[in-house]
Amino acid sequence: MPFHQAITPVAGESAAQALADAIEALDPLATELRDHDDGSGRWDVGAQFAGPPDVAALALLAHLHGAPDFAVARVEDRDWVAQVRAELT
Repeated sequence: MPFHQAITPVAGESAAQALADAIEALDPLATELRDHDDGSGRWDVGAQFAGPPDVAALALLAHLHGAPDFAVARVEDRDWVAQVRAELT
């Protein structure tokens, strides 16, 4: 089953955690936080949704947390393990 991924950069760990916590109100399948680990203090906040997410709600949450709009993309079903193995050979 395809799903949708939403992601946006955020300045600072506490701001990223606050935004990730707020996204829980939209009932995502999962949320994630990733530190860029380059000394910039930048984090990515991501969420996966079973169907198309409420883009207006995501935009509002991003705005309220000082982040740019979320980039949203549909992720198709794929055998990721087979794809990576093929790319490595």
